[in-house]
Amino acid sequence: MNDLRERFVGRPLVREKAIKKRPYREAIACGKENTLICLPTGLREVTIPMSAATRDEAYYWIARRRERIMAEALRQLTPPEKEEDQRKLEEFTQRLSTIKPSEEKVTIIVDIREAGSQIIRELSKFDVKIDLETLKVGDFILSDRVAVEKKTTEDFTSSIIDGRLFTQVMNLKSAYQMPIVLVEGETLYSAREVRPEAVMGALVSVLIDYDVPIVWMRTSPETALFLFSIARREQLKEKREPKIRAEPKPATLTESQEFIVAGLPHVDKVLARRLLKAFGSVEKVFTSSERELQKVEGIGKKISETIRKIVSSKYEEQS
Repeated sequence: MNDLRERFVGRPLVREKAIKKRPYREAIACGKENTLICLPTGLREVTIPMSAATRDEAYYWIARRRERIMAEALRQLTPPEKEEDQRKLEEFTQRLSTIKPSEEKVTIIVDIREAGSQIIRELSKFDVKIDLETLKVGDFILSDRVAVEKKTTEDFTSSIIDGRLFTQVMNLKSAYQMPIVLVEGETLYSAREVRPEAVMGALVSVLIDYDVPIVWMRTSPETALFLFSIARREQLKEKREPKIRAEPKPATLTESQEFIVAGLPHVDKVLARRLLKAFGSVEKVFTSSERELQKVEGIGKKISETIRKIVSSKYEEQS
């Protein structure tokens, strides 16, 4: 090393001791055309000769400068405060279940067919009274205006196939002012082999044609928390007690017109609305010809013939 020093004339550019007993590092510039850099690494030395006033020397000093800036920045950094982990749903429901019972207790009327479900066990963790009843409409009654039809993903797809879905939705809407369809599960497409178009069509029909909201819950604890939250709001804040309604709610003129037309064979509420929109009144629907009826989407020759037969045939009382 001394021999190498004697062969060059120059002054040290960098001479620093490593911090915390790290190996000593030294870089010496010798002359105007050559630079000798010595990097002792403990057991051996790495000697890198390079030409002065070249890109190599510039890159070296730029790298050293960046290293010093980075080290200083790291020293000035303070450890960030550890953010509190988001609470799990189980912890939240457990905290709610520890709330002291109030004088006003929430009541949820539950269809007896749900008695053995996981939702009942989850609801029991809250300060809630559960009344098991045989319900003709809905699965959970939360107030005199809110009822919930609960379906698993498999039951939802099954009800599309056998046609139960729209009948249940229509009955729910006719009995309660604020009906809700609640679907519980991960996905609708793993339960049964149903085309995605059919599933999406059913969802759209429930939302748009029947104007009934659909709520998606993934687990029973989520479902229980959702039901309890609505029941608590309706009963404690709005002072609306749960009530079983088997009879239809008072109908408006529009709903009465739809009800009359929907009473025709093979005509549901959706077709009834289309007919009334096309002809303007119940009277004109009943007096329209088969050809005029067939111009309405969803009305074919068979349905139009049946409608004309019903409204034009003479009534004969059966003994």
